[in-house]
Amino acid sequence: MLSAGEELSGGDLYQGLRHLVSSRLALDLSRRSARSIAEVFSAQAEHHRCRSLADYQRLLELEKEDGPAWARLIDQLTIAETYFFRDTGQMELLRNELFPRLLRESEGRPLRVWSAGCSTGEEPYSLAILLDGLPSRQPAQLAGTDINLAVLQAARKGFYRERSLRSTPPPIRQNYFIQHKNTWELLPRIRDRVSFWPENLAGASLNPRTGLDLIVCRNVLIYFERSLIAAVLERFMHSLRPGGFLLTGHGELQGLANLPLDLCSFENSIVYQRPRRVLPALAIPTPPKPAAHRPVPPDLAGLVAQCLLQADYARGQAACQKAARERPLEVMPRLLEARLARAQGRWSEARDLLSKALYLDPDHGPSLLEMALVHAHEGDLRKARKLRQAGLECWPGGRQDLPEVVAELDCRLGKSDG
Repeated sequence: MLSAGEELSGGDLYQGLRHLVSSRLALDLSRRSARSIAEVFSAQAEHHRCRSLADYQRLLELEKEDGPAWARLIDQLTIAETYFFRDTGQMELLRNELFPRLLRESEGRPLRVWSAGCSTGEEPYSLAILLDGLPSRQPAQLAGTDINLAVLQAARKGFYRERSLRSTPPPIRQNYFIQHKNTWELLPRIRDRVSFWPENLAGASLNPRTGLDLIVCRNVLIYFERSLIAAVLERFMHSLRPGGFLLTGHGELQGLANLPLDLCSFENSIVYQRPRRVLPALAIPTPPKPAAHRPVPPDLAGLVAQCLLQADYARGQAACQKAARERPLEVMPRLLEARLARAQGRWSEARDLLSKALYLDPDHGPSLLEMALVHAHEGDLRKARKLRQAGLECWPGGRQDLPEVVAELDCRLGKSDG
């Protein structure tokens, strides 16, 4: 292992890495000793076969925050402790107080809930189960976000070990899970109620949310520097509808002054509420909505087609990534890179890229069809059929423009629509 002694924790390389992590993620590293952080940096450099910490720093500088190297580092610097129905008191508060009130106030429209920093999905799925157990049959839109693409992939699958269910009551296990040998599978009808998207709370949101009834962000803010906590709370306030609630971990906001949210004290927890008074507009630039199925730049599309024919995947991937950096709101570079990944059998990578494309434009027909193919490959034929139908509805020319994708879908799904 690379040296992680006292001299490293005080050296320039260590300080440079620490500054990079702080600036890119705004993590508050003051809770850990300098030596323990240095040991993490050293172990990660060795894992990625970097010859030095300087090489490891360059690796991080060249990679986006949702990349695999950053994901491993975040896992080591934070404690991803999550399980179903964590904090019984807050779960009871949601079931008996907050959800009934929010459902009454929503007056028949879908309830909108965001689980920020959702990790492997136990939290948003717990919320979905709580809502399913209430008398109201009112629809709800639940979203879970995290910076780590690997945990989001695990969340979408909906399979959990016993440890994740250690606080789950037996009736809920029986009614909402299917037990296999060493795992518990969440029922598809609950799994399908939650959408998962990558998002870095420390960065600017590409798609600011508004009109939310509830935001749950527990045991996430404790890792952020105070300046970032203030910015995140400002974003949360403007994402909530007037009267909407924010639920955090106990004591996470203790000692912070001038909070933009009102404090509400309940028996089991403190909750924060957006004031019902009119608020000034938040100064977050709203990106332009991508044009529907904007033509692929011919140079990039042609290059990728050539790379697919020649199996020169690295060149095509580099071109797509360069285009994505230059045009961060464009869908097509992600879609084309996903096709390159699929051609190499890297289905998980293709799925992550398509998730980014659909995050930018949820109605992008080609991306919907490609994502349908990913789900078909994974064996989730029901989801694949839904995405295939949505893709053809959003893009009627899909059969003519993507005949090989639609044909493969027809074959995998055992049907061919006219």
